[in-house]
Formats: sequence, structure tokens, C-alpha cells
Amino acid sequence: MDEKTELRCNIMGRSEFCEMKGDIRIDGNSSTAFIVSSETDILTAENTSWSIRPYARKEALGEKDFARNWSVKPVTSRLDIARCTRNHSVPAILFSAGGYSGNFFHAFTDIIIPLYSTARTFNREVQFLITDRKPWWIAKFKTLFEALSRYEIIDIDDRHDVHCFHSLTIGLKGRNNKELSIDSSTSPYSMKDFRKFLRSWYSLKKITAAKIRDGDKRKPRLLIIPRKRSRSFTNVGEIAQLAESLSYQVIVAEPGPDVSGFAKIINSCDVVMGVHGAGLTNIVFLPENAILIQVVPFGMLEWASRISFEDPAKDMNIRYLDYKIKVEESTLIQQYPADHEVLRDPSAIGKQGWVAFRSIYLDKQNVTLDVERFRPTLTLLARSFSKHEQKKLGYWALLACLFIALSFFINFKPFMGPLSVLNLRLSTGEDEKLHLFDDTDSSLQIAKETINSTSIVNDTGSSHEEAEIMSSALTVNDTDSSHGESEIRDTEIIVNNATSRSQEVVVFKESLAQNMETNDSSNPPQFVNEKDTSMVNNTNSSLPEATDASAGTKNSTVEPPLCTFMGRSDFCEIKGDIRIDGSSYTVFIVSSEIDILAAKNTSWCIRPYARKGDQAAMDAVREWTVKLVAGASHILPQCTQNHSVPVILFSAGGYSGNHFHSFADIIVPLFLTSRPYNGDVQFLITNGLTAWISKFKTLMKALSRYQPISIDYRQDIHCYDSMTVGLIRRTSKELSIDPSNSPYSMKDFRQFLRSSYSLKRTMAIKIGNGSRKRPRLVIISRKRSRAFTNVGEIAGMAKRLGFRVVVAEPDADVSGFAKIINSCDVMMGVHGAGLTNMVFLPEKAVLVQVIPIGGTEWLSKTYFEEPAKDMNI
Repeated sequence: MDEKTELRCNIMGRSEFCEMKGDIRIDGNSSTAFIVSSETDILTAENTSWSIRPYARKEALGEKDFARNWSVKPVTSRLDIARCTRNHSVPAILFSAGGYSGNFFHAFTDIIIPLYSTARTFNREVQFLITDRKPWWIAKFKTLFEALSRYEIIDIDDRHDVHCFHSLTIGLKGRNNKELSIDSSTSPYSMKDFRKFLRSWYSLKKITAAKIRDGDKRKPRLLIIPRKRSRSFTNVGEIAQLAESLSYQVIVAEPGPDVSGFAKIINSCDVVMGVHGAGLTNIVFLPENAILIQVVPFGMLEWASRISFEDPAKDMNIRYLDYKIKVEESTLIQQYPADHEVLRDPSAIGKQGWVAFRSIYLDKQNVTLDVERFRPTLTLLARSFSKHEQKKLGYWALLACLFIALSFFINFKPFMGPLSVLNLRLSTGEDEKLHLFDDTDSSLQIAKETINSTSIVNDTGSSHEEAEIMSSALTVNDTDSSHGESEIRDTEIIVNNATSRSQEVVVFKESLAQNMETNDSSNPPQFVNEKDTSMVNNTNSSLPEATDASAGTKNSTVEPPLCTFMGRSDFCEIKGDIRIDGSSYTVFIVSSEIDILAAKNTSWCIRPYARKGDQAAMDAVREWTVKLVAGASHILPQCTQNHSVPVILFSAGGYSGNHFHSFADIIVPLFLTSRPYNGDVQFLITNGLTAWISKFKTLMKALSRYQPISIDYRQDIHCYDSMTVGLIRRTSKELSIDPSNSPYSMKDFRQFLRSSYSLKRTMAIKIGNGSRKRPRLVIISRKRSRAFTNVGEIAGMAKRLGFRVVVAEPDADVSGFAKIINSCDVMMGVHGAGLTNMVFLPEKAVLVQVIPIGGTEWLSKTYFEEPAKDMNI
């Protein structure tokens, strides 16, 4: 075979995979994929072999016998390599059916969903090679394999024949940090596509859950998953009777090896109810807008319940409700005395390790549901299937929300300091009545979240879709009834009590594998780890006055570029003779020939926009090259304009047309990067749209006393002796500044905004007894999606409650709208519909975020609730 050879290996958060093209020979006996290459390619390659375990849960791959290790090895055609015994004309995908595949949850999250993402693009013209094969497992998912490939699966292990392909992928793509999820920002597919695929191949007829109108005799169909092993219901009959008395049609069924049969049962239902990890993975077969009720066992399992099923349910357009049992509903009270630490202090068991914790709270615990305590939950859900009831509940929830907001400004008690963000939820209490309560300051926040968001918040003027990635490393016990041998071994989870009263951390298993970046001071550039702030240049130095000179050359001391790679942004800080060619998007650094010869790299590519990891955003950002060149090089351009002040080059591309992303991705990072220069800094803008620059000209003038330069396509060469390419963003939180690694905070940023836009109000109103002052409420209207259809009714209700009401919609005049927002004490709007303007609110104001249906709670929390707390709103 004489083909062009290509080999590319990718290392991602949860998976590793290699894609190759050319003369590929697979020897199952030695677990090796040989790729025939030229001697030159092999001699110049940094590595001549790679090892990979093709299973998409990388944090578990260190375990012995977890998944077979495969080698990818370039070889020359002269070597006596194995000859092909079978040639294939279609591409191949090699993946492992080992690991936790005996667990139904892991079969989907670690194999089936990543396999779908990897194979779907081939339209069934692809061959599957399976390592660590289990015949029963392949039989169980035969329908899905046939849906993705028209060819018989090949068990590749220990074979003595040699299979040859021209295209091969080892490992599975598309595995992000969220469980049971597809990141549509980095994949052509989504969970909606995957669920449509399941419905098609399992012949599932029901697309949307029931909508029952007044007078309709139909009943919502409820499935109770009973389970014969641990985490089962001990009183299924009572639960079923309760549900039937509330007009549910009840089915009791447990999953078995017949995936297709149980999928049809699940798909026929409107509500599914089960204990955490007891068959709940089958929600993938539910119709759209169905409801999952997850019963959370006793013992600090809220974090696992959320990561494993609550968050995935939202991505699947499944409505979610959890019911947290009391210790009295756990069968553990029959196994341990009342004062035993198992019942008194689950965190103490957690300190003994994951195996000890699992053996008690997952393996030994069943649930005896208190049906009277559970009754309000089912009652509320039954009403949710009626459109009339949904509207009534929503109206009263909003009324209560505004009443509570009003009460914050009335001085019934001594003022107690900054207000927390209102996190109001509807709940049913033990008195069987509907309650509205503030869930802001929970006494025990079990899980500490790390959200690597690639979401796009549609906030005044963006057409981008919303998406999100949550990082987690989790093993979930959701086995089928016939194969539980691979249920759970170890897991990497840190449970963090994040309340201010306790700093106790329970560590189930510490990961020893860490991603390290080596700092080699002899070779530019220096790569700085995000947490290593000691190597970052101090930009707080005295700066020269700006004087633009005529063309010429510069004579500056050259320092190697200091490049910092962080979660959300990359940026390089450079000093010396720097020449910027906008026509080729290149930053030239004049260096000695000795430095260039000694350097491991002489050029680096950077996209100067602070939303790294979001492929859609970064594709809309121009790539710049930072290049070391010798002073005598013929490619070195001559300066046509010299500058005596430092310069910052950043992109106004990406999602800059969206008001939220303008602030989160550009304005806040630009404030962090440029503020130390006290105005003595020049801005170079790539992807610089005139409308965007005009919209934020007030802030640009506040940060730089010089006119910004749109650098793209310019034929003149701008020269500097100090430069930053990219913007500093040291946190993955949105609309936020981490003061622990920055000289500034969001308080400083908001003070900067008030100064720049001449906003007069620093604090929200405080109303004492007898005062005639009324709090001022702004209702954000909107002409597009997520608009209020009854603004007049809302305004009328607010006025009757004692508010002064303003109805306004943001536009291109940022300064004018900032003054309106700053004049108000309460701001109310639908998620993403202008709420970014809360940055202009006075201190201790109140934000009321109306959250649409469809699983947007996590977006609402990440993009506006958490930032509001940082802003003292």
C-alpha cells in the first residue's frame, strides 16, 4: 500500500484517542496497530510509539486489568512487519468493552454515547473492532451496534490474522466531563440527536409526554422501578396505591437483559420514579418533557444524584424532581443503633474511603417511603400535567417572589448586611401545602462544583445556542439485574462541605496523576501553570509617555516570551524589539541566532479571546502567530510606526455580538489586563467590528488614553518594546474576578463602571418604618424570545405591592441603559434577556431571574446567580 500517512493523537479530559490514515496493520495478538511510515518521518518524530487504553473514563485507566493497553507504532516498509491477511475498504473504530461496562450507567456514559459521537458520521460505513470483549454485553446492545455499523463486529484480541485498514480510530471521541452527555459545541451531535436515534432503532413511538387538559379522562402514566437488590423500595404496594389514588396509571417494572423491551415500557410513561442508581439510566428512553423523580437515599448522596441523573435529565429535556429521604425512611435504622456514626455522621464513614462508604450507603440501604410525606410531591406533579394548573402555580410563585423582594427594603429588623441572591423554589412541606422557600444558604452544600463552561448565554442579541460542560469524576452504581460483577471499584470524588461554618473535606480517593507543564528557562517561551503566579511578569511598572516616531529599527533588550496557559485564556507577555504585521497576523520578536538555535520552538499560535475550550467561539477568532526571527532575517519587516507605550492585542470576535459574552469574555478580562497601566497602554483589536468598538468606546477610553487600532489587514508595521497578546482570565466563573490571584475584584470593576458611566447610586434604597419612599423595580422587556407576554399584568401587580415600576429594554446605548439600571433597586427579567446589565445595579440591590422550563437551572445559576453574589447583589 502506498498512501499518505497521517497520525494524530488527542488527549482529552475523560478519553484518549488516535486517528490515523495510511497503511494500517492491526495485530491483535500483540495488541498493536502498526502504521507504515517513511524512515524520515520516523527519525524526525518525537515519539515512535504511543500507548492507549481505548475506554472513555481516563481517571480509572490506572487500575490493573481495567482495559487492555494498545500500542500505536510507526514502522518502515522495509521492516519485516506482519503482512495483511485481510484487507478492509471501510474505516475502523477500535474500542474497549472492558472497564465498568457491566454497569448499565457506565455502558452508556463510557461507551455507547461516545461510540455514537465517534461512529455516527460514517453513516454505518465503519467496522467495529472490540477489545476486552464480553459476548453477553455485545448481545445486549446488538441493536445499537447494528444501527451504527452494517458490518459484523470483530473481536480483535489474541487473533493471529492481521487486519488492514486505510483509516482507523483507536479510542472514542466526544466524551466530555458531564455524565450521559454530548457537548454540542464540540460535536456535530447533541443528546437530542442521540435520543432521537434511540427512538428510531428501538421503535419507540412516544416522542412527547402527555399534556392533559381540563375534562380529559387520560391519566399520566407512572413507572415505579422496584429493584430486588440494594436501594429498593420495601413498600412498593403502598406507593402504587398512593399514586393510583392521585389519578396516576401505575406500572411497576424492573429492567433486565432485554434492553429493547424495557425501553418500550419506559417510553410509554410520563413519569419515572426510582432510588438513585437503581435503573435510572433508562431515562434515555423517556419521551420529551417527561418527569424523573429520583429518590435520594440517606448519607450525603445529593452530589452523586445531581451529577449522575439530575444534570443529564436537564440535557435530555426531562423535567426533574428529587425526594430526599429522612433517616427514618432508611432501612439502615434497622441495622444500626440510633447513636451509631453511620446514622449520626455519614462524613465520618466517608473518611474511611469510598469502599467503606459504598458498602453501607449504597449496598446495604433500602428505602421505606413515608407515603404521607411523599403525597404532596405526587400531588404537585399530577397538577403539572394540566396547563391551567401550571399557569396558576407560576403566577403565585412570582407574586410571592416579588413580595419577598419588597420586604428586603422595609426596615422591620436592623439591617443585617449584604443580601444573598434569592434562590427561590417551589416545594411541598410536611403539612402537605405548597411552600416558597429561600434555598440560598443551605446548611450543608455537599458537592463542590467545577463548571468548565462552554455555554453561550443569549443575552440581548446572540443567535448562539446554549451549552455547558461540567467536570466530574464519578462512578455510579446502576447495574442491570443479570450482570453486576463490574459494578463499582474505585472512584475519584471529593465531597466538600462548602458552608462558611465548616472547612471539612471528605476525600474518597485522591488522584495521583496530575497534568504537569515543564518550565524550561533555557528555551522560550516559558510555560506557566495556571496556579503558578510566581512566574507572571509584574506589569505594574512605570510606563513611558506615548510618542509615535517615524520608521526605523528598534534596539531593545530581548526577553523570551512568557506564555501562560489557563483554563479560559492563553496569553503571552513579550519584551524587546516587537514588530506587528497585521496583514499576516504575525508578531515578530527580534532575537539572536543563538537564542533561535537553542529554542525548542520558534513560533507559537494564539487566539486572543478569553473563552478557550469553546470551539464555536474560538473558530470565530483570528489566529495570530508569535515568531522569533533573527535581526538579519529577510522575513523581518521594517518598522513604519514606533510606539513608546506597551500594547495589548485582543480579539473582538467570538461571541462579542452577545452582551453577556462581551462582558464575560472581553470587558472584564480587558479590565484585569490593562488596569495596572493606568491608561498608558495601546489597544490593538483583531476581528474589530466598528459597531462593537463604538458600543464600548466609553470603557475603552477609561482604560486607555490612546485611540484603539484595528490591526487586521494593515500594511504598516507597528513596533513596540512591551506587548501582551491575549487577555488575562484567571477563573472559569462567568462575570467574575478571583481576588485571590488578582489585584482587583468585582467590587473594583463595578466601581470602575460607575465612574466611567457617571452612575450616581452606590447603594440600593433602605426604607425605614413610616418612610414614603418606594423601591424602584425595572422589568426588562424584550421583543424576541424569552419575553414576558403579560408585562402590563406584572407591572400592575408590582405597583399594588408598593413598587415604583420602570419597563425598559436594552439597546446599543450602553451608557443610557446603565443609568436606568443604576437608578433601580430591583431588576427582573427572564434568564438571559438583558440580565447582564445587573453589573450597573447599586450595591445590595435585588435580581429576580425568571427561569424558563427546559432544564435551564444550571445556566441560570452559573451565569447570573453566582456572579450576582460576587457583585454584592
